[in-house]
Amino acid sequence: MIGFSRENLPRSWRLREYDESAAARLAHELGLHFVTARVLAARGLSDSSCARRFLYPALDDIPDPFSIPQMKQAAERLAAAISRKERIAVFGDYDVDGISGTALLSEFLEALGASPIALLPDRLAEGYGISAEIVEGLCARGASLIVTVDNGTRAVHAVGRARELGVDVIITDHHDAGDELPNATAIVNPKLSDDDSPLHGISGCGVAFMLALAVRRLLREKGLLPAPEPNLKRCLDLVALGTIADVVPLTGANRMLTRFGLSELANAHRAGVRALLESSCTAASEITTGAIAFRLAPRINAAGRLGDAHEALSLLRSTSNDGSRAIAAKLELMNRERQRMEERMFGEALSITGSSVESPDGALVVHSEAWHPGVIGIVAAKLAERMLRPAVVIAGGPSQARGSARSNGYCDLVAALSCCRDCLLRFGGHSMAAGLSIEPKRVDEFRRRFSEACAAQAAQSPAPSLAIDACVAPSDINEQLVEELGLMQPFGAGNPEPLLAIQSARIIDKRTVGTGHLKLKIEADGSKFDAIGFNMADAIEPETKTVALAFSPQLNTWNGVTSVQLKLKDIAPIRH
Repeated sequence: MIGFSRENLPRSWRLREYDESAAARLAHELGLHFVTARVLAARGLSDSSCARRFLYPALDDIPDPFSIPQMKQAAERLAAAISRKERIAVFGDYDVDGISGTALLSEFLEALGASPIALLPDRLAEGYGISAEIVEGLCARGASLIVTVDNGTRAVHAVGRARELGVDVIITDHHDAGDELPNATAIVNPKLSDDDSPLHGISGCGVAFMLALAVRRLLREKGLLPAPEPNLKRCLDLVALGTIADVVPLTGANRMLTRFGLSELANAHRAGVRALLESSCTAASEITTGAIAFRLAPRINAAGRLGDAHEALSLLRSTSNDGSRAIAAKLELMNRERQRMEERMFGEALSITGSSVESPDGALVVHSEAWHPGVIGIVAAKLAERMLRPAVVIAGGPSQARGSARSNGYCDLVAALSCCRDCLLRFGGHSMAAGLSIEPKRVDEFRRRFSEACAAQAAQSPAPSLAIDACVAPSDINEQLVEELGLMQPFGAGNPEPLLAIQSARIIDKRTVGTGHLKLKIEADGSKFDAIGFNMADAIEPETKTVALAFSPQLNTWNGVTSVQLKLKDIAPIRH
């Protein structure tokens, strides 16, 4: 077999660096398979205590919510409003993160005896974020305190209007700030803290959860909690939904909250979750980050994209099995319509990009007045993935159009949009996903300048490569290794599934299964494995006999027999 070295890897693969002595120490002190120890060390978890907390997290490890700037002011004001029976409004967003965060905070407030107003914006009529008009409407309904969820960091004008009306505003958000911050009672946004803060990258729903933790602690210290006190562990299912759907990094606190949240989702104690699992044909045992991202989240999002986001909020808050099934059935129909619309728009966008003149290192910007603004985010994400470039999809006109931007993983969208701010009516978001409003007549100028800004970032970034956690011998791969690597779940952005490599293997059998999936039987150094490459039927030429494999090992049970199978990420021919 070819020896392990970086020189023997395919050019597009990159072996992560790791400290060999640290890996050996991890394997010894934690009793781990040495490949697992290598993977942990390669990802910066070379300290045994840190690695142990990573593999075996506990709820006590959740960072202190008061480490977020202005959390103390926010918690004290909200606790006072609860004690004084003030009318509290919770204003969220129309995506999964905002909906789940609004459901969480409303549920928490009700458990403390409050009767909150829960409100979400209309995507088409009102757009993202709180506005002066929304503030006026909530004031007219008697709200003396507004708590935003997943929005508000850039709402300078809306918060100013609330001040004029004598309404306090607590902002909970995780989006990047603009040049000016709103004059709110408190802005609870981890992005305003240092980058190394343990809560810096949490989702909007995660921020709402932290506020609930802080308020519960304050009320407990004052002896004002009802009995039994609110069980916030059961709310972690909502945090998992919002965190995974918003594609924030599954590292640190996010990973911890999501891991426990997935367990709560599997318990399916909410009637709405049970109905959603049923309508999406998902068993509780099948709940993973992938199931949430590709089955549950699209159905929740469908309400805000094509209808009223309050339908999804009602589903997550429902206590009725029959009522939940009725809402889930409605969301199912919306999601199917969304899929048809998305397919058509994506095809049209690809046609436009076929004649695109942007630099391959730049970005794609496509616009049509005929497109539905509720679907542009999904189309932008698919374009970015297909074309390996940042993508912006703009819909509507003639006086104002809305755009949604998605990164290819190597471009900070907010930084690039900031370079074009004078072209835009408004914009906001974070490095991976952002939204904007623009006058259609300025789209061509924006296209050129945004592409130049992305190209400038690309010039400063290393070439994209496939990060390999460890090169292994076939004899290293066994059930113990698969089970230990599974302790690194949940996998997602920032914490990808561990990727191993075999540098030379012989193909014994090759066939296509399903709709374009590659099925291999390979042999290397006397060990034989089955391998599956989803949507990889054309990845290698028919005459290829020897290959390098990048894969994640997994357990596969067939006819009662469990064996290790290699889930392929990439395959490269070896020519002798």
